[in-house]
Amino acid sequence: MQATCTTRSDYTNMKFERTRAYTRHQRQRTMRRKMIIVKHA
Repeated sequence: MQATCTTRSDYTNMKFERTRAYTRHQRQRTMRRKMIIVKHA
C-alpha cells in the first residue's frame, strides 16, 4: 500500500518535471523564432 502511494507520487512528480522542462524548451524555441524573424525582417 505504501509502496503504491510512493510510486504514484514519484510518477506525478516526474510528469510535472517533464512538463516544466517541455514548457521551458517551448519558450526557448519561441524566443529563437522571434529573433530569426526580426533578423530576416
